[in-house]
Amino acid sequence: MCQKFQRCNVFNNSNDKDMFLQIINKTATIHKVTLHDYCLMDNHYYLLIEILPLVCNLLEKQEVKVILSIIK
Repeated sequence: MCQKFQRCNVFNNSNDKDMFLQIINKTATIHKVTLHDYCLMDNHYYLLIEILPLVCNLLEKQEVKVILSIIK
């Protein structure tokens, strides 16, 4: 879950949500992460992602942090 500070909106309109999903899908493809489900609300979102064990073994902790920060 990601929630904006002071409950401000993360998304201002449906175009913002569409763009966010495009970025998430592109990022997931690049990093070989599976996005199983998501829930986007105006002021926060939930992502259910799966990182394959092989990918996890290849990634250092710092790289995982970078991927997660991109997804935020």
